[in-house]
Amino acid sequence: SIAQLLIALTEEAPVAVVVDDLQWCDADGCALLHSLIRRLDGVPVFWCLTFSAGAVERDTPAARLVRALRAIPQALVIVLRPLSEDDLWQLVRGLGRVSAPTGARRLAARIHEVTTGYPFYIVELLKTLFAQGWLTVDANTGEWIVRQQESTDTAVLTLAPSVHDAIAERIQCLPDELSEVLMSIA
Repeated sequence: SIAQLLIALTEEAPVAVVVDDLQWCDADGCALLHSLIRRLDGVPVFWCLTFSAGAVERDTPAARLVRALRAIPQALVIVLRPLSEDDLWQLVRGLGRVSAPTGARRLAARIHEVTTGYPFYIVELLKTLFAQGWLTVDANTGEWIVRQQESTDTAVLTLAPSVHDAIAERIQCLPDELSEVLMSIA
């Protein structure tokens, strides 16, 4: 069984089990996970579960599992908050090697306004800005350059309206065989 395998693995070294996006787990998966966690109590297994509370209703199996796991005395809950505008400015300034701090502040403020500081959406927005030519990189300095808008320039930035839409766009770009694998996993 899976529990016996984990116990056998932990005899040599501790094991880490990571479950990302627990909110998408169905009732059977949540029951299996809960059973494993209870059964392996005392075995050196590090459980790391990520859960986006805003993505599910309060009474879903995953939400119930999270409440049950929070009641375990050894459980450590780390709540991640969106990036602040200043955090985002530091990120843009560092990643973009930006030498013009006021430009980086304006860019960061606009990105924060669009993404509300949600890291995944920030990354997707930056990828979109580069893909659509709104941001480029100076080959010599590595500094990000924002495309200058000319008076005759009518180009419009097209963004996914939500994180789910950004993910859907990414999935649509996958080759058929990878799309099929993703659907099988889902």
